[in-house]
Amino acid sequence: MKIGIDIDEVLCDVNQSMLDYHNVTYSTSYKKEDIRSYFLEELFGYSATEMITFMEDFFATHVHEEALTVLGAVEGIEKLKGHELIVISARPQHQREVTELWLSKHFGPAFSQIHLLGNKDGLGGVTRSKGELAEELELELFVEDSLSNAMNISAKGIPVILLDTPWNQGILPENVYRVATWEKAMEKIQTLTSI
Repeated sequence: MKIGIDIDEVLCDVNQSMLDYHNVTYSTSYKKEDIRSYFLEELFGYSATEMITFMEDFFATHVHEEALTVLGAVEGIEKLKGHELIVISARPQHQREVTELWLSKHFGPAFSQIHLLGNKDGLGGVTRSKGELAEELELELFVEDSLSNAMNISAKGIPVILLDTPWNQGILPENVYRVATWEKAMEKIQTLTSI
């Protein structure tokens, strides 16, 4: 099978690292439980432009390099290694080097391709949607944490495993399956495929 995998909050616990960086840099005390929106600028009280600046600063530091993996992601990817795993992320192209270094450090050569699309809020610009690329690559399954991306991908007829977070609540379309953990994701993947 060809399986698409998101990076942030699917493989990389980037939100915790960004909170740690913000807390140290600006003497704040945010916790992961404080995140209620996909857009961290809402928590920080930033404009979109201020958030872009913050994220650029964050990705230029060692803090990103030390970001932990999402619980269960390493084991999940290990179990999926017999399939073609393709990373598709909203990270911008100019973060390719730090992204590839982090992925290699934690997952080795697990991924056959890494696509960085940018995002609509200005961080790298959007080249195309995840759904468009997933369809072009003929993916058969996708693991994601963004509800809007999951809806975009599933609209192309591709089943999506959605890792449950406070920021992706809402009614799920057909073909999107909410799971609490990577362990539950693997169970759902097994029911959807012949893995």
